Amino acid sequence: GQFVSGDYFATLGVPASRGRASTLADAAVDRSAPFAGVSDGFWRRSLGGSDGAVGQTLVLNDVGVTVIGIAPRGFFGLWSDAEADVWLPLTLQQPMRYQTNSSSYGPVDPNRPWTTQNNVAWLNLVGRVPPTERVLEIPALMELCKACVERIRSEQVTGAVRTDVDAEVMGNGIV
Repeated sequence: GQFVSGDYFATLGVPASRGRASTLADAAVDRSAPFAGVSDGFWRRSLGGSDGAVGQTLVLNDVGVTVIGIAPRGFFGLWSDAEADVWLPLTLQQPMRYQTNSSSYGPVDPNRPWTTQNNVAWLNLVGRVPPTERVLEIPALMELCKACVERIRSEQVTGAVRTDVDAEVMGNGIV
């Protein structure tokens, strides 16, 4: 699984094939009913491809989450080397004691949120450029990312020890 922001699917321009995609409200820290989005493959393999899967509760690391949507067939997330079956809100990382969805530069304490650990790279900024403007917009997007990184550094945000800015063209105008 991967931990994501509430607007992950909207940012990537990926609608749910069944149910709905997550929203920022779904990912609120105080949300009492945690959600999960699942891949088409997981839906077929583990949930029987049933239309009743949306609304079903999955128990992951002793935490119940409600399936709110099924990703379209062929969508596996941003990283082809780490295809996801389940997408969960980042706010569940600590309650689930999950520690393997991050790049770390030392030991990771599963009892503490990633955001409070200086040796965990827990955030990837992703921008989506409209296809007609893809080539022209990449430099501006890179400058925006660099400005965000500088702001993080200037505010000395916990967990921002290592910051890199890189552009990688992915499908559908994702940089």
